[in-house]
Amino acid sequence: MDNVIGAIAPSAFDESSIGVVHLENNNLKSLPESVLTIFSKSSAVYLFNNSWICNCTEHWFRDIASFSNPKPKCAEPSNYTEMTLSDFFGNFTELGQPRLLLLIVQTRIQTQTKAGIICGIFMLALLIWLLLLLYKKKRQRLKPRDEQNNHSVHINTVPT
Repeated sequence: MDNVIGAIAPSAFDESSIGVVHLENNNLKSLPESVLTIFSKSSAVYLFNNSWICNCTEHWFRDIASFSNPKPKCAEPSNYTEMTLSDFFGNFTELGQPRLLLLIVQTRIQTQTKAGIICGIFMLALLIWLLLLLYKKKRQRLKPRDEQNNHSVHINTVPT
């Protein structure tokens, strides 16, 4: 049965001694740094199947995630959904904060650029279709006038 825990207060485990921590299958997105001490003293920690947000601001979360088995995975941002928290935050410390931040920004820009190009192509096609439609209507309106103006009058004369 899945639980519905969405957040843990920073003081939730103050001065506690917990043998096994079961926080799997919840809706947790992050944990306060204060739980690191408690988790490090626990014999087992289960954090998998949550909605973990992987970002550059909580690099200490790598240490908490390292206690869990199986390893929890990022739920957000979407381009990191299959990456474990340990790997994500491992990249954070290996690459350094500015490099990882640049990597995330580049990924978002590429996604936005692709969407912008697709939207631009669609808008261009729509504009061309609209111009063709207007051209056809204008041509149809002018056609009857041209036919009226081009009527020739033939006068038959009889030779005398």
